[in-house]
Amino acid sequence: GEKAIEILKKVITLDPTNTTASLNLGEAYFVAGRYDELVAAFLNVTSKEGKRYLALAYEKKMMLGEANQSWRDVLALTKEQKETNEANEHIRQNTITLMSPEFQRAKAAASIKINIKAYRLLLITEQTRIPPLMKNIIILGSWISTMR
Repeated sequence: GEKAIEILKKVITLDPTNTTASLNLGEAYFVAGRYDELVAAFLNVTSKEGKRYLALAYEKKMMLGEANQSWRDVLALTKEQKETNEANEHIRQNTITLMSPEFQRAKAAASIKINIKAYRLLLITEQTRIPPLMKNIIILGSWISTMR
């Protein structure tokens, strides 16, 4: 859990080339549901195991286009049939989901929800005496936080 994550981070700080610790940290992030941190830590990973964790995290975040790219990276790095089958199946399922009308509606609804939150924040800041530059910073910060 959290203790393992802290220990692994310390190990990596002491030895940044320790690929075993890095992969274990990715697995710990995944198990803990800390997908944003996994993605940030693995953006430049080059191993097929790291690309696999990155793909799985992208799927959990519903970033299916990015997930498919990571699965394609796994395909380029593997010669094992089991891994090839797994990657191809994930790409197939993600592509079906990306093309589905339900996913497109959910994506559009999420965008509308974000815009509504930003608009509500704008209304709140307009009703108070906040300097214009500060209003823009508050609105931008709120909008960015909803994108995570």
